[in-house]
Amino acid sequence: MHSEETAGAPRLRIGIIGAGRVGAVLGAAWEAAGHRVVAHSVGDAGAERAHGLLPHSIRRAPEEVPGEAELVLLAVPARDAAGLVNGLVTAGALRPGQLLVHTVPGVGVELFAPALAAGLPVLGVSLQPAMVFSGQAEDVQRLRDAVVCHLCPVEVDPVAQSLVAELGATPLRLEAVDLPRHDAAVTVATEGVAALVTTVRRALSRAGLAEPDAVAGPLLRASLEAALGSGEAPAGTSPSGPVSTWDAARLARHREALRAAPGDGAEDRAALAEVHLALERAAARHALAARIETPPVAREVLGELGLGSGSSPREGR
Repeated sequence: MHSEETAGAPRLRIGIIGAGRVGAVLGAAWEAAGHRVVAHSVGDAGAERAHGLLPHSIRRAPEEVPGEAELVLLAVPARDAAGLVNGLVTAGALRPGQLLVHTVPGVGVELFAPALAAGLPVLGVSLQPAMVFSGQAEDVQRLRDAVVCHLCPVEVDPVAQSLVAELGATPLRLEAVDLPRHDAAVTVATEGVAALVTTVRRALSRAGLAEPDAVAGPLLRASLEAALGSGEAPAGTSPSGPVSTWDAARLARHREALRAAPGDGAEDRAALAEVHLALERAAARHALAARIETPPVAREVLGELGLGSGSSPREGR
């Protein structure tokens, strides 16, 4: 990971506030590139992980971490981020010219506005890794296949790109981006997919399969690869799905099988029905977006999905 491009770059003393799954892994990757994580702040639950990934780092209170470092990484949940920055400013913990980096999803460098308002000319960078972190050492290697988006002022861009490259990841600068929409899309790709997998597993188990993962695993992997590739079906659909084949009778059978009923498994059935309807509606919208007119055979399917029968899908009834 210590490439020719980064070999001559100045080595930084790094402090991490929130050395959980994301912070500890990024710190370990930067250490592999030759930087030094000198201090970290983490709760008791993440102390063992931080020690394993950052064995040379000293555990400090959050307001003490910036005093040890030239680069301060804030890897905390979104709900805590603004309060943390305000607290650091109030405590006088930050220094002029310090490099501040955060990984708060859907937030840009405006997070550091309180420091600038207090007269501290800090350099701010927002990193948005397109990766699901487990917090294990293997994540450092997985960063090599990941894209890390970054937002920062233009003058800080070379620094941000170098930091991402030293993680082993591919940098991608975000400009004029709708961050909340970007974060919503990323959430669907992470939490949404996790919920989908769990729903599919439970549905297969309730359907009588003794080993649901034997079906779910290969099917989900193949579906993802097909969706990421060109595929034979319209965008957003599967070649064997009821939307791509405009099979209204099949959708009706699904709805009947998933109709809420009291008794064992009702909650799982309701969850599958909700996910099924939302995703089939999305598939229909994507399929129709690529067409000039709605084909007559599609109208019954759109009605089954509560999208109406016009040339453009409407909100569900």
